Amino acid sequence: MLEQATIIALIVYFIKASTWKGMIFYNQKEKLVWLPSYIKKPFFDCPVCMTPWWGIIVYLLAHFSGIAEFSVLTIARLIFTVMVSAGINTVILLLNKIYDQMHNLKKLPE
Repeated sequence: MLEQATIIALIVYFIKASTWKGMIFYNQKEKLVWLPSYIKKPFFDCPVCMTPWWGIIVYLLAHFSGIAEFSVLTIARLIFTVMVSAGINTVILLLNKIYDQMHNLKKLPE
């Protein structure tokens, strides 16, 4: 299950990354800034919030495409795999914040 969760987490993070400035879906994201955050976050704005929605889609697409790692499909496995994926994305976000804070500390005048 950890392998599937990691795959899902990284695919969800890829979807998020494709909306960063200079990336392929940045312009589409900018056209949707008027949406309320409870719609933006699960659609493209927050990897943790995105994971339940995109994670289920990714898991089902992988399962029905015949990808061996996703061959077992039960509701319990699907739910727990997606929950673990959200946890992985939470850790990635926290590591990004720590990195950003450390990077910003180096730029402060002495």
